Amino acid sequence: MVGTRKANDIQLRDKGIGFKHAQIVVEDGRATIEDLNSKGGTWVGGDRLDKNVPAEIPPNSDIKIGSVRLTYEVEEDEAAKAEEPPVEEPAEEPA
Repeated sequence: MVGTRKANDIQLRDKGIGFKHAQIVVEDGRATIEDLNSKGGTWVGGDRLDKNVPAEIPPNSDIKIGSVRLTYEVEEDEAAKAEEPPVEEPAEEPA
């Protein structure tokens, strides 16, 4: 959770940031952010997000929450994993 609340995972102080402003989820090497109906809005790569709709955060993207700018950086090996589709192993044939 991102916002001004002390219990948030990322606590930011700015007049344009809400108590519970946005939610960031990282799963399987991919990150999404959801604007939680904030008044000030949330931007990724210069595009304002729709409220309450999770959006993917591309690696090395700028995120703007209020007047605060954050950069989502991914280590090279993690970025490669996220881009590679999983390899399916052939099923073993019964004997």
